[in-house]
Amino acid sequence: MTEVQQYCTFFINKIHFGIDIKQVEEVIRVPEITPVPLAPIDICGLINLREKL
Repeated sequence: MTEVQQYCTFFINKIHFGIDIKQVEEVIRVPEITPVPLAPIDICGLINLREKL
């Protein structure tokens, strides 16, 4: 019997990626992004991942 392969897929910069689901520790939704003054254009900002100050 063949094992079913499962993947977690996502987009980064319009590029579709996939990784083996066994490598995924957790999936989170992106909360509000706080802009960072003078950050390079590649940096969108910061998120409060665990909602701790």
